[in-house]
Amino acid sequence: PGWGGHAVTISLARMWENAVSKMGHELSTETGWHVAPRNESIRRWNDAAGTDNPNRSMIADTLLCRGDQRWILDAKYKRSFGNESRNDRFQMCGYILGFGANRATLVYPTASETVTPHRVLLSTLFGEKSAKVDSIALPMLDGPRNCRERLATYLFLH
Repeated sequence: PGWGGHAVTISLARMWENAVSKMGHELSTETGWHVAPRNESIRRWNDAAGTDNPNRSMIADTLLCRGDQRWILDAKYKRSFGNESRNDRFQMCGYILGFGANRATLVYPTASETVTPHRVLLSTLFGEKSAKVDSIALPMLDGPRNCRERLATYLFLH
């Protein structure tokens, strides 16, 4: 209560994470990539004192599976597409190791169609396995349908 009444706080970052995951679910039949159950999207660090300590776990926003392939989609609700932070890049490398993934992708919303929608940040071999870290921009300004179509195109290509 106060001057304007009761306040409600909504996390736009969490909404974006949910939207990316929902699009993954919706596209699973078309692309062959299936969203793993939430319990498979969590990896505990070996030093965890208990299973409920969020500081001692990696939680992937969306873990996609197709056969033995694993692909992490990490939704970033910030304006860093094209200038991805060092921390975000290392987070993706951690996901590749922790989940045995072949790929980890930073997924950004964008208001502009003028940006190149895909950037490869790292492509390497890890032992005998290839690993790729990249980032994509989805046209949020154009609405959910266009975001979904762009993600579908991207999932089909890879």
